[in-house]
Amino acid sequence: MVASLFGAPLSAVIIVLEMTEHFDATTFVLSGVTASYLLTRLYFSPSLFHYQLEKKGIQLTEGQEKQIIRTTPISECMTTQFVCCQVSQTVAEIKKSYLEGEDENDIYLVDSNQILQGRVDMKRLLQAHDSLTGMDILQTDVFKFESADSVELAFNRLKDFVGISVPITKDNKLIGITNEGMLIEFYLESLDEVRNVELGIVKK
Repeated sequence: MVASLFGAPLSAVIIVLEMTEHFDATTFVLSGVTASYLLTRLYFSPSLFHYQLEKKGIQLTEGQEKQIIRTTPISECMTTQFVCCQVSQTVAEIKKSYLEGEDENDIYLVDSNQILQGRVDMKRLLQAHDSLTGMDILQTDVFKFESADSVELAFNRLKDFVGISVPITKDNKLIGITNEGMLIEFYLESLDEVRNVELGIVKK
């Protein structure tokens, strides 16, 4: 019971040895303890304490950096510096907005309520006639994240993603964009933070 509940097989054997003062008994106890511990670990959890923490979303078997990216929302890894235009604007106006900015990501189009309608890449924009509107060249198949999505989820979903940037929405409203570079930078910073904590280094 001690081995299964507390995840302490060696302690369980020592307790029995101290209580019985009989070395022969430890052989039988060791067999039972090993079986109970392995079965509990295989079908339940390493211990009751691990199980309680797992219910709260904390995985002790994983590194601290894994916990950080699992609990950090993607909105912490985004930028608000991007080209955003109205779907009612003409292609000429959208081109002007893009050229006046310094951002090289895709252009995102929204309606009057800032609801994301789609995106336009630079190639499609250059091929379009200036008299057309954003609605005419809109690409609605937008890969996006919700602001509450975790960084871990973003990493997993970006495995098959091909593109420059990904929009982030909150209640369907465009609030920012992210890309693989930002996520990798955040992960590396998380690693540094964990190592600094382990080494007792405090950054000012």
